[in-house]
Amino acid sequence: MSNNTRKILIGMFMVLAMIGIPSSMVFAGLAEDKAAAEQQIAEFQKKIDEANGNLSVIVGQIYEVQNKIDGLQNNIDRTNGEIDVIQGNIAVKEEEIAKETEVFNAKKQDYYLNLRSRYEEGEINFAEMVLDSSNLTELINNNEYYRIVKDKEESKIQVIKAAKDALENQKKELETVKKTLADKKLSLESEQNQLSVEKQKLDSQKDYFATISSQYQAEISKQEAALADINAQIQASIGGGFAYTGNGQFAWVVPSSNIITSPFGYRISPIFGGSEFHKGIDISASGGAPIVAAESGVVVYAQYNSGGFGNCVVINHGSGLMTLYAHMSSYSVSVGQGVSKGQGIGAVGSTGWSTGNHLHFQVTNNGDIYNGVVNPLNYL
Repeated sequence: MSNNTRKILIGMFMVLAMIGIPSSMVFAGLAEDKAAAEQQIAEFQKKIDEANGNLSVIVGQIYEVQNKIDGLQNNIDRTNGEIDVIQGNIAVKEEEIAKETEVFNAKKQDYYLNLRSRYEEGEINFAEMVLDSSNLTELINNNEYYRIVKDKEESKIQVIKAAKDALENQKKELETVKKTLADKKLSLESEQNQLSVEKQKLDSQKDYFATISSQYQAEISKQEAALADINAQIQASIGGGFAYTGNGQFAWVVPSSNIITSPFGYRISPIFGGSEFHKGIDISASGGAPIVAAESGVVVYAQYNSGGFGNCVVINHGSGLMTLYAHMSSYSVSVGQGVSKGQGIGAVGSTGWSTGNHLHFQVTNNGDIYNGVVNPLNYL
């Protein structure tokens, strides 16, 4: 609601008072406006909860699919490593085969040339061998000698050939293993590609529900601003406006902890992801830890806030200076109640949109606790 509207309503209060209309009627109208705003907020919150529920399921599915993709990638990496080792072994075998083949061919060529030379030169003349032999025994011995020489040469060649054949068989076995690993890799990559397509679909759904939730949250913000305006009018109508009398130095609001887990300013949203402006500071503490009023003032808001703050208290300290305390497990003050600096007002919790026990603390110095925030550390 605009400042002009607020001025008009306040003027109406004065006119109504002068003509004698009961103030209860004024409060009744404001109460109806407040109820309507709260109902609208509740409806939007229901839609947000549904979108967030779907979002939570999808995020879980994305996490599971991503783990599978990562697992497959690890298997692919291991398989690539095994293929590299096998390929290296094949290269070694090929080198060994080449050397053995060279030795085999050289030895075989020497053997053939030697036999041919002996034949052409008539080195082995069986007729002379018969005539030169004095008896059958000597003939047999001479023939056996030449046969042994021939067999030894052939045996050397066969040994080399056997070694060469063994190396080629080992290479074939390695090629078979390599093909098996390559087929395994293709299967893993195919499965990984299918999962990647599934993850893309889930990412798209995640973005959709996150957008829906964000859109409804924007609507809630508008309604929250209207609700804050209504509450401010209620406080103004009962004389809630007053001057700040403090020294500008607030009490630390969570005496048991000074751990700030999220400072004032831009950050990545822990709920929706993406960049957002954090309007206060988050102070981590154990559930149930006491929360105290930063400064003396009057409670202007004390209820469960469906816009994400959970159990929430707002204190007006005068002159536009206000503080907000959110995600409380419980609160012990009520609207219109005066509180003193350091007085207990509730306990740390994790209600509303929260990922763990902490106090979200906001400060404004222009009377707009929802949008006109300043860094709380300027006062703490």
